[in-house]
Amino acid sequence: IIPYHMIRHLIQYRPGRVKE
Repeated sequence: IIPYHMIRHLIQYRPGRVKE
């Protein structure tokens, strides 16, 4: 079971919207 806040946290770090 994964907590909902954890899911949202991972979504915030979606690969693709990060500029190196």
